[in-house]
Amino acid sequence: MYSFLCYVCYGFLVIIFVLVASLMLLSKRMNGYWKRKEVFTVNPILCFGNAKDVILQRKCLGVNVKEFYDNLKMSGQRFGGYYLLIKPVLVIADLDLVNTILIKDFDYFTDRPLHVNEEDLLSAHIVALKGEKWKKLKSLLNSAFTLRKLQMSFDIVFSCCKKVEIEVREMVQQSKAIDILDVITRLNLDIIGTSAFGVDVDSAELQKCGRGFLHAESVKTSLIQILAMLFPEMVNFLKLKVYSEEMTEYFVNFVKQVVEHRKNNNIVRKDLMQSLLQLMNGEEGLSMKEIVAHCFAFLLGGFETPSSVGAFCIYELSINQHLQDKIRKEIEHVLKTNDGEITYNTLSELKFMDRCICETLRKYPSTMVLTRICTRTYQIPNSNVTISKGTPLIVPVYGIQMDPAYYPNPNQFDPERFSEENKASRPSTAWLPFGDGPRMCIAPRLGFLQIKMALFTLLRTYKFVLHPSTEVPMRLNTKHFLMSPASKILVNAEEV
Repeated sequence: MYSFLCYVCYGFLVIIFVLVASLMLLSKRMNGYWKRKEVFTVNPILCFGNAKDVILQRKCLGVNVKEFYDNLKMSGQRFGGYYLLIKPVLVIADLDLVNTILIKDFDYFTDRPLHVNEEDLLSAHIVALKGEKWKKLKSLLNSAFTLRKLQMSFDIVFSCCKKVEIEVREMVQQSKAIDILDVITRLNLDIIGTSAFGVDVDSAELQKCGRGFLHAESVKTSLIQILAMLFPEMVNFLKLKVYSEEMTEYFVNFVKQVVEHRKNNNIVRKDLMQSLLQLMNGEEGLSMKEIVAHCFAFLLGGFETPSSVGAFCIYELSINQHLQDKIRKEIEHVLKTNDGEITYNTLSELKFMDRCICETLRKYPSTMVLTRICTRTYQIPNSNVTISKGTPLIVPVYGIQMDPAYYPNPNQFDPERFSEENKASRPSTAWLPFGDGPRMCIAPRLGFLQIKMALFTLLRTYKFVLHPSTEVPMRLNTKHFLMSPASKILVNAEEV
């Protein structure tokens, strides 16, 4: 019996050794991929590639890729080969090439390298869908975000903002420090719940659901998300879940309740949910599972970027009081010339506020990298390099938007970078917070409206200053894929 156990242990150790040796050999071979293609690269670390700090959560992916982008620019390279674990990824540094890939030659880069698996219910959403399925659905859903429907949703947004104004007033009266990111996040969840789904929502539960995916804290969860992007077949084979069962169950029940409420009460609204229900009952025949997944994607997009950008904007305006005063004077002027009324059209008169939002989106882009995947063999223009089908690409948004070649002194918050004259002086692809081309954000105007109304509501009534505990400069959270602060943005406020 003892001899048998020894043989079993020996055999097990041999198997482990063979697997580890095979992985090391594979890693070593893959780490030579870009050199064999004669593409500039930075020597990778075995198994980690160029992303050791990302895997160990010392840096977020956007910052890590920005450093690689800076290396490309210093070396005079238009693009370069990056390794995410053992996966070769092409990083684009040249803005003309960015424009070509996102727009001109989009047919070669139609998809995102995101995990889609029907068993992982929330994964099959419009952001991750590929090929004709994505193209058809996007065409059908565009009607839900027309300018007319955006104008119709203004009253809903305004009503939600009035509630948050009352909430902030109570905090001010009690001399409480205000967690501005939390306040604006709950406001945007209220807006999305009301305007997209037509219901009053439990913002705490929805916030927990959304942030549970977008802001994964554990190394395990972050690693699964990376593997799902790089090796989706392996994730499916191992039955790894990108979305937790708790998160999936909560959101499935939430959407089902909304749908049943509408059916039982014959409710018809001109909103996102109604557009999806029409597709469910029409020729397209969307299933309930697909509707749940798409609703989840709109939830994430509808609260994350507007919330973080609104909070970072208040943060910068609290540091730069002269800019905050200038916005407040602009608000007073617009209200005075419109008999104290604010509408969707009069909101467009707040030009300096627009510049402040654009500058915040430059310095603090929620999506720090854009990802695409090569869907058929592609010859990079003006080079001898061919990209193989299946190769992921990264456009380093954060790197580009912090590049002093396009934005001198990039760490300074300067809204005048977005004057008409200054915008015309640089390429359009130097500012990509919503992406570009056919696969850009489907509802950027809605996101902009949410940010603008939050700022209008807060700044017309209150003067904000940073709480002494708030970090300056603000460190970025190293555990999240999207940009977020490493600590709370606390502010004090007083009525003006």
